Amino acid sequence: EIANRRDDSDGAVRLYRAALAGTGEAVRRRPDDPERLFEHAQNVFAIGELARQRGQLNDALTAFREYERLATRMVGLEPDNMRWRMETQYADANLGIVFYARRQYEDATKAFQQALATIDGLARADPQNSDYQKGLQESLAWLADAQLAAGHLDQAIALRQRQVSLLDQLLVASGDVEYREKLVSAHRALGNVLAWHGDRGPALANFQLAVNQADKLLEVELNNRMWRGDGARARLDLARFLLQSNNVLGASDAAKAGCGTNEALIAQDPSVVEWRAARRECRTTQAQLALARGQTNEALGLAQQALRAAQSVNSPDGVEKKYAVGRAYRLLGDVRLKSGDSAGARAAWQSGLDQLPQTTTEKPVELNERMLLMQRLGRTSEVSPLKARLDAIGYRIGA
Repeated sequence: EIANRRDDSDGAVRLYRAALAGTGEAVRRRPDDPERLFEHAQNVFAIGELARQRGQLNDALTAFREYERLATRMVGLEPDNMRWRMETQYADANLGIVFYARRQYEDATKAFQQALATIDGLARADPQNSDYQKGLQESLAWLADAQLAAGHLDQAIALRQRQVSLLDQLLVASGDVEYREKLVSAHRALGNVLAWHGDRGPALANFQLAVNQADKLLEVELNNRMWRGDGARARLDLARFLLQSNNVLGASDAAKAGCGTNEALIAQDPSVVEWRAARRECRTTQAQLALARGQTNEALGLAQQALRAAQSVNSPDGVEKKYAVGRAYRLLGDVRLKSGDSAGARAAWQSGLDQLPQTTTEKPVELNERMLLMQRLGRTSEVSPLKARLDAIGYRIGA
């Protein structure tokens, strides 16, 4: 663990494997001792988690499947031991995380459903156990993301609504700011899926609640950089939604506040990926606002900055970056068209489409991006089946 915290992942793997050999021998000598199985499982998990962090997803999947086997064996030996049942929950959740990273969204959904069933049962049996309650809300969030990625918008909405309700209850009961912090991201996530589903009134309410919760956090600790970043991103979500609703003034105010905070954070530490990704969103929204005001020269400069920002920000999922760059090219093309440069617009849209992978499992928002680029390029025959797929899952927003 110390080696890993010192960024010596090779050393950490070597040491964990040495530990694994020892716990493996202990299990060989006493295979029906759940405590020894537990110790061995911790090393299996650690090796799998390091593999996941390094992008070695096949190795991570192999390790987490072994972790699940060991956890199931523990429960088989001592069915009433809640500690072992939590191990099965962790195992299912980690499998879900790897499946999600591999873009196997249906498999991720099944794993997260199993993890949720376990933690839900434990939380109902012992509602005063804060670890169970925290695990429950995290499982709801993961399953909601998997359902959304798989195109099950109704299920994703219901899960996020349940998560928000649970967090509200936990916050009232405990006053713990950790629950308020989680409410910011939960309201943002719920607002986005509601917007994509076409439920614009509830979406707006959730974006505003995310901003309100972020502001309340800063009343506790004004200089908390993580919370300031959360608030900035909440305001950017609100700005994007208001702009889509043709509320240019409201969008401008929200973007100004969110982008101002984000730039101040980057000035303090430019290495934080989330803040640099938010800068990309800032430039995108600012360009769209300039375009809405008819300021095409300003919009062009901002769109070019948005493209450079999208190209420079890496994502744990490399495919996500391709869609972010494709979206930036779409914006650049829109600005060029508004400026009277139709050839330049078409070139930008084609560059955007060229960024997108030809063979991958697409999330609804990614499928929508492909459709929008094809629409602009006039590829009508290819647009129709994409639109039909989006209509079938209830994805309503087109821009």
